[in-house]
Amino acid sequence: MRFNFSRKLILSLVLLVVLGFGIGTIIILANPGTVTFNPSNLGGREVREATIDLGDVTKITIVNSVGELNVELVDSEEIEVVYEAYKKSVLNINEGRNSIKIEGKVSERGSFTNINISNIPVSLNIKLPRSFSDKLEIKNGVGESVLKLGSYSSLDVDAGVGEMKIYLESLVEGTVVAEVGVGALQFNLPDGADVDLRANTGVGEITNRANFDTKETGSKFIAQSFKGYSGEGSARVTLKVGTGEIVIR
Repeated sequence: MRFNFSRKLILSLVLLVVLGFGIGTIIILANPGTVTFNPSNLGGREVREATIDLGDVTKITIVNSVGELNVELVDSEEIEVVYEAYKKSVLNINEGRNSIKIEGKVSERGSFTNINISNIPVSLNIKLPRSFSDKLEIKNGVGESVLKLGSYSSLDVDAGVGEMKIYLESLVEGTVVAEVGVGALQFNLPDGADVDLRANTGVGEITNRANFDTKETGSKFIAQSFKGYSGEGSARVTLKVGTGEIVIR
């Protein structure tokens, strides 16, 4: 996976990113979309599955240390989890009184050198009840994230390295914060969105392909920031990328 960074970016950019997810050291040279995962000491492939009753849960937390993260909606009152990884990886599910935390973790140290992030052979796949509308937190350490979500009082999404795509069925209230350290963030506005949106990058471009007005609020060398409104701006959205690009559709 290669990101279409601005020509303003220096092609010889060298980034050293060390993430504390217990999976070793990640070194990114020149192209932040290139990372190698070498699971030589993680055992054979293994699939773990779980089903969790939603009940009276008001907060769901999803954490994936490395690999693909896919979240979509289902017309059910159960959370469905499928974790495709290795024998020495771990799927943890912690249920509190009104909260659930789902974590996929590569527990042993692997080594990272130089292949495509999209080829990391680990994936956490989750189906969330469409009826859930409270607080949702999602974190992915390294890898691609595709999030097809509903409407929430609070949505907080974070990725260390990789590409993140967010699709919302509705956006008329609540708050959304989405942040990527190194990579690309694509945020897809639903029809009828009522939103006050702010976006900024440390290094990289912001592209508005949505049908609503925005204006640039700041630009310093290779950083950009702007804001836009649709409707009354009842929902608040904040998009951030350290190094990479933001695309609003």
